[in-house]
Amino acid sequence: MKVSSFLIALLTLFLASHPAAQIDLKAIQKNIVPVQLATKTDDKGLQQWDEYHQNCPACKTKKILECGNCKHLEEPKLCPECKTTRKAPCHYCAGTGKLADPLKIAPCPGCQGHSVFICHMCANTGRIKIAGGGKKGVKCNVCKGNGGRACTVCSGNRQIQSLFKGKVGSTDLKKLRKTRSAIDKLIKDVVKFSAVGQSRIDRKKFAALFKKAKPHLPMTKKFLAQVDQLSKALDQPRFKGNDRTQMASMDRVRRYLLHYLLHQNQVLDACIKRAEFNAQAVKPGK
Repeated sequence: MKVSSFLIALLTLFLASHPAAQIDLKAIQKNIVPVQLATKTDDKGLQQWDEYHQNCPACKTKKILECGNCKHLEEPKLCPECKTTRKAPCHYCAGTGKLADPLKIAPCPGCQGHSVFICHMCANTGRIKIAGGGKKGVKCNVCKGNGGRACTVCSGNRQIQSLFKGKVGSTDLKKLRKTRSAIDKLIKDVVKFSAVGQSRIDRKKFAALFKKAKPHLPMTKKFLAQVDQLSKALDQPRFKGNDRTQMASMDRVRRYLLHYLLHQNQVLDACIKRAEFNAQAVKPGK
């Protein structure tokens, strides 16, 4: 059944009075395992990084968690992550039972450690209902009937290299401070960003937020490429009018990105603190 022009106008009015979801930074921060990086003092009085060992507090070394994509469903028929078993690799530790060294590894901003991006068009069912599609509908051509798309930012590995290609722990103080400032600005801009449900406009405006942060974030190219793929897949002739779907997808993109940025800020803070200590320790007269 085709949507009438009246209903489209009504939907447009609804969207105008209901902007994209507000981002709760505190809630995202609570969902991040605090970064704890220990140091030891060498014979020159300088702080050096100590070995990193931390069991995963989320899965308690069991390596698996209840699948967040389908745990709310009575009988999940499709899940690209857990294959309807309701159990998936822990997205905090990538199913290893131990947290990776934050100086080398970061949670993926493209999937937040889930390895896939759940499809908003079919709501993780793999099928959509359209005119002439029958009761079961037709295969969702956004996710190709899989219920989601494999993350291309981490290639399904759930994690990526930390800042400066995993060398953030040895980066000089000036670069650390510049990167911290750039990420702070990006966080503010991402929180303020509000999708309007028009993919071409949203993609362009969202990509523009990265202008100053791009040199500091090597993941930017792959991340924005995935955002484009997700958005363009939803922007097809048969799906016109799905403004809310576009907005919901962009909101998830923003939350995943902010999770990554806030985590990396914690890493930067630890690195800056160590670098400042060592800068003071080597001053003449010390």
